[in-house]
Amino acid sequence: SLAAVLALLLCLPLGLTVTHAVGAVLPAAEDDSAFVNPAYLVDFTDPANVAVCSGLYQLDTESTKDGMKIVFRNSGNGACEDPYMNLAIPQNADATRYHYFAMVVRTNKQDLHGELRFRTQSTGDYYPCQFFQYQKTDDWQLVVLDITDQSTVNYVDPGVPFTGTFTNLRLDMFHNSCPTDTVYEIRAYGLYETREAAETFIHFQPTGGNTSSGADTGTTGPNPRVNYADFWRGEAYATPALSTRMRWVTYGFNSTATSPIRNFLAQGYGGVVSNVLFEKNYLLNDKQFETLGTVYRYANEHGMSTWIYDEYQWPSGKAFGQVLQGHDEYQATGVQHKILKGKDGHAVYAISGTDIRILRADLTDASGTRTWTAADGLTDARVEMAASGDWTLDVYVLRYTYEGVENPDDFTTLRHVDLLNKGAVARFIEVTHERYKNKMGESFAHVDAFFTDEPQLGNRQMMGYAVWTPGLEDRFKAEYGYDLDIAAIFGGKKPEDMRCRMHYFRLVAKLFKEAYIDQISDWCETNGTASSGHLLFEECMTDQIETYGGDFMQIIGGMTIPGLDLLHVTPERLLSKSHIGSAMGIRYVVSAAKNEGKDRVMVEFNPAAAGALSAENPLLDCIGGASVTRLLGTTDYNVINPQMSLNSEEYLALNMYVGRLNTLLEGARECGALAVFYPIATIQAMYDADTGHTTETNKRSKAFDTDTKYQTLCTELLKAGHLYTVLDDTAICNATVAADGCLCIGNGAYTTVILPFAQYISAEAMEKLVTFRRAGGTVIFVGNTPAYGLTADEDARVTAAMAAMGDAPAYKSGDGSLYSDISGYVDRPMSVKLANGKSSTLLMGDFAVDGREVTYLANTATAAGTYVATYTDGYKGNVTVYYPRNGLIETVTVGEGGAKLTIPGYEAVLIVRENQTYMDHLAAHTPYVEAESGTESETDTDTKAETPIESNNATESATEVETPASSGAATGANTKALPGAGCGSAFLGHVALAALACAGVVLKKRKD
Repeated sequence: SLAAVLALLLCLPLGLTVTHAVGAVLPAAEDDSAFVNPAYLVDFTDPANVAVCSGLYQLDTESTKDGMKIVFRNSGNGACEDPYMNLAIPQNADATRYHYFAMVVRTNKQDLHGELRFRTQSTGDYYPCQFFQYQKTDDWQLVVLDITDQSTVNYVDPGVPFTGTFTNLRLDMFHNSCPTDTVYEIRAYGLYETREAAETFIHFQPTGGNTSSGADTGTTGPNPRVNYADFWRGEAYATPALSTRMRWVTYGFNSTATSPIRNFLAQGYGGVVSNVLFEKNYLLNDKQFETLGTVYRYANEHGMSTWIYDEYQWPSGKAFGQVLQGHDEYQATGVQHKILKGKDGHAVYAISGTDIRILRADLTDASGTRTWTAADGLTDARVEMAASGDWTLDVYVLRYTYEGVENPDDFTTLRHVDLLNKGAVARFIEVTHERYKNKMGESFAHVDAFFTDEPQLGNRQMMGYAVWTPGLEDRFKAEYGYDLDIAAIFGGKKPEDMRCRMHYFRLVAKLFKEAYIDQISDWCETNGTASSGHLLFEECMTDQIETYGGDFMQIIGGMTIPGLDLLHVTPERLLSKSHIGSAMGIRYVVSAAKNEGKDRVMVEFNPAAAGALSAENPLLDCIGGASVTRLLGTTDYNVINPQMSLNSEEYLALNMYVGRLNTLLEGARECGALAVFYPIATIQAMYDADTGHTTETNKRSKAFDTDTKYQTLCTELLKAGHLYTVLDDTAICNATVAADGCLCIGNGAYTTVILPFAQYISAEAMEKLVTFRRAGGTVIFVGNTPAYGLTADEDARVTAAMAAMGDAPAYKSGDGSLYSDISGYVDRPMSVKLANGKSSTLLMGDFAVDGREVTYLANTATAAGTYVATYTDGYKGNVTVYYPRNGLIETVTVGEGGAKLTIPGYEAVLIVRENQTYMDHLAAHTPYVEAESGTESETDTDTKAETPIESNNATESATEVETPASSGAATGANTKALPGAGCGSAFLGHVALAALACAGVVLKKRKD
């Protein structure tokens, strides 16, 4: 247009600064005086940085040894119409400070001009731009622009300043069109504060692929200040493999075009989780399976992992209504407790609506309470009982769970499926998993996992309601040896009511695991893939009970890759006492995996849920979430919903950060020596279906209050620096007690076990803990102590076991001294204190890998903190410190005063100490053997030699040494006692103690 031509004539003389044109051979790299490092640099000789460029329009990119080559598509008549792309943007580039753009480029079209469009945090949606003219040379040339100079910029709103950071840089190679055979290459670009410095950029020499975003921020590529080959895992850490990065969750592909996968790769993602399109013919359109297979094949060829999301939206298990088509017998049912009141006359209830039949009715009137029987005219459709005085009729009605009107086109209205029924779940597998296998062709062989999403039983927050399935009463009697008292599910405080209630919920959990988790896992593993995904509201035991009966540890541990979801990810949220989105869910799932000997844990990472990310720095919030979740044990990240909050460069930065954390911890084992018992049986006994579903704060049940206390305890332990592991009853029963005072379970071993609020526990688990204490382990009680077994005939054994515990340490509920005392019970190899001030916001964890000890430190505050780290065994010498956000690695000397480290806000730092084989989880352990006389035995190399206990993948045994017997906890003042001899002599004081290192557990000397 004429306006555009006039604008061009006005802009070119002012906006153009092209001061250098050089040949293909640039000045020597050692000519430092000729080159000023930019504050922000993107080097396109690194292929990773080429991949970050996004929004490609009418063009493709190729990586060459000289940089990024642009290939122009044919829009018609041998021309490419208006080609452009978004450049990678270094993080936090201040537009008002670093506004000089310098680019080294080569093109053969000097008769055309280009445009650099941009956005900042203040410009909104429009694109101001600067025009520039190419030099008349076929060799490398320099373009320098003062991007935000309003006197030369075009398409500008003069009332809007160019402030904040750059949010987008769009390079229009040419103003309109160019011939498709145009040569165009970009070597690098940088941002400067001054024009003089920017004009030295022509002397930039590639360093083998570096993207430096300045000392004060993170980097996406290797840091030029580090020679990565000199450090353990350095080169893999510099540019993490795709397998270590996050996956993007998307919902199907409209065509076989590879551009979505290319975009994901450009943003640094290592994989994708998707499905056939959500449409009316979901799972019935063969073309959609072919499309998914084609796209996944391309992703696999480029090194990405591919997962399948198993439902039309959520919750999983319905197959968009297909499970119930022709199979009404699989519709979910439950028992509704209905309460009617009246005076004299007859108490009457007749089924209606979604009711199926009456299971039981109890009438309470002036003459007492009686149950409806055949003598009263027994029928399953109507109750009518003569009553005197004020009366209450409690009716327990079997009914269909779903009450609404089903719309087959709306997934939110679909009827619920009975996921306690093996037949129903088998049909879900048939119409979902089998179809993917049969219709994706060869691509299915590369499907790494199926992602299941929040399967539910349909009873969320339904007052006076409990789930049911055909044959439940018979299964109950077979499991527990007595008839199920339906009324006890809904209330009753007698011991027999509470135990019956606990048994009912445990059976529901068992049926759900058998029908859903186990069947899907078995199918996946049989067919060469893995089961994963997450359940609902993992953080709270009362939610676990309501949603699937409880026993969450056993249920989630049945997945190949156990998982969870997080709706918010900031450290503050993760460490809050919220029952949704807290660290509790992570530690439950990670602990279940550890107990089963599994190494991987998936999180559906949902940072933007409910607008939770800050507008100021959403990337930093995500970095903080990754810092905490990786410390807590997450290995696999499936990302959903950050799309409106992060730009492409921020995606890449987040992926590089997660990739570096995973690279350093690949193959590592947690070495925490502290375990916390999971008192689910106690909560199940407390929880009743009448009051447990309430959301009213003032009506919260005792079960909810107890769970809140439990969450507080676990969170405070984390804040005290202890990465605890949760042990359920089954895990303890399956554990082996080692002679060195360790309780060895799956991928972990523990010298201290806390039993909080546990009134119900199996006699077998309690007796195992008694043996553990005799071997030198420590058992600590908090709040209510065990009084009942899981069955009535176990009660006496639990009482006897408690008597054998003697003076074991005990704390009252809410006694905060436990968190300060805990270091007296559990040792850690490193002590870290805030250099200035008293309140530390640091979380810590210990890991072992490749004969090295890794200490993971995560700063949960937004501000940087300076800390002093010392080794508790007195070690002085060098350690290696990794800063995964900016890619730095440095050697630090731990001296007499320790080592001072500054950890940026929300970031993690990992400290590696070499040649620490005593922390290696491959160490074996000699089982503890009770002496025939009933006293503790001594295990040595001559008597009662036993097969060593080896953790998963153990390859060698430790040397046997004589282990002193221990009487357990020493007597202390009041109700607390400090630990006894535990595992032996001074912490890591002798090489011989390597034999006693129980899967990475730090040994402790007796404390006076």
